[in-house]
Amino acid sequence: MGFCNQWIELVMNCIEAVSYAILVNGSPQESFHPTRGIRQRDPLSPYVFIICAKALSSLISKTKGEGLIHGVPIAKNRLRISQLFFADDCLLFCKANAIEWGKLFGLLRAYESASGQILNLEKTSIIFSKNTSRDTQQYILSIDGVRNGMSYEKYLGLPSVVGKNKAKTFKRILDSIRAKVSNHRVKMLSQAGNEIFIKAFIQALPTYTMSIFKLPNSLLQEINRVINNFWWGQQGNEHRIHWISWKNMGKAKTVGGMGIRDFEAFNKIILAKQCWRLIQHLDSLAAQVIVQEARIILDVLNEEGCRTSKVCTSAEVWQAPPSNWLKMNWDSAVDKARGIVGVGVVVRNSSGKIIATLRTKKHLFPNSLLAEAFGALKTVQFGWSLV
Repeated sequence: MGFCNQWIELVMNCIEAVSYAILVNGSPQESFHPTRGIRQRDPLSPYVFIICAKALSSLISKTKGEGLIHGVPIAKNRLRISQLFFADDCLLFCKANAIEWGKLFGLLRAYESASGQILNLEKTSIIFSKNTSRDTQQYILSIDGVRNGMSYEKYLGLPSVVGKNKAKTFKRILDSIRAKVSNHRVKMLSQAGNEIFIKAFIQALPTYTMSIFKLPNSLLQEINRVINNFWWGQQGNEHRIHWISWKNMGKAKTVGGMGIRDFEAFNKIILAKQCWRLIQHLDSLAAQVIVQEARIILDVLNEEGCRTSKVCTSAEVWQAPPSNWLKMNWDSAVDKARGIVGVGVVVRNSSGKIIATLRTKKHLFPNSLLAEAFGALKTVQFGWSLV
């Protein structure tokens, strides 16, 4: 990785010269030297691990640059991702063929021999795309004994595969909350205990998932309903009077509420924090993916068959569209400080007379390409409403 020998010797001395002493009744005993160097909780351990992980990332990036492996394509192949790292977990991407998988697995074996770390095959799995044939899957799995990943498995506490039906994918959150509030031990709590149970335990269950995904409104409404019924002691099919509306229960206690979260609003707020991080780190991988996806929308609008604008010269004059056509002009503006995208639309008839206008704004990722795509979408929707 380009480190000089003196620096390498210094780091290795820190690793090999480490010693430990066991405390017995508060007194340190005779020190000893471990045979495996530093342990996981050693202050130097995370820095050494990051250096090793960087070496693995460099190996994969170099192989991808040589065209030997191909990452997963994003935004119609404008961006390819070959590896994602999170602490000691990693996601690796390649084409579903034996050649690329063999090359990628060879890199892992080379990393094992160089670093001393061993790949845990029991925790390693492969997830294939839907268009991969069964024979290809079986052949790749038989090469190195790695198992096939299932759709119901989790990675970092989240589903490995999220399909179009998000309500079905994240229904486990609702089932978990229902199971918690139905526990017989919870029924013995006082009203003050119920409040603490909701705020400290129930509300924390879906927080991590909601910081990553926008959950369906139907699912969030059902979670709100379960918590509301639990607060008022309603169980099963019985009906009890709810003396305060759910909207007022979400208000602070100082204004007459109970301070219980409304999960529909909380999901938007916690995702807005992620949007703010993207605004502050436009060079991050997530920001690059969003920008490339926005460019696809603009390319679709400029494909063959779409009408493109033309700058008129002094010798040219504006020509009115046919009588059954409408001329629509839009412009988008970005407020980066507040994360708002504004759109203005003007609609003219064949004689050039303005017949309709639209002005709207929305909290979006403040990127000019995304703003233009959002403006085009609103213009088309507004045009269809006039037809």
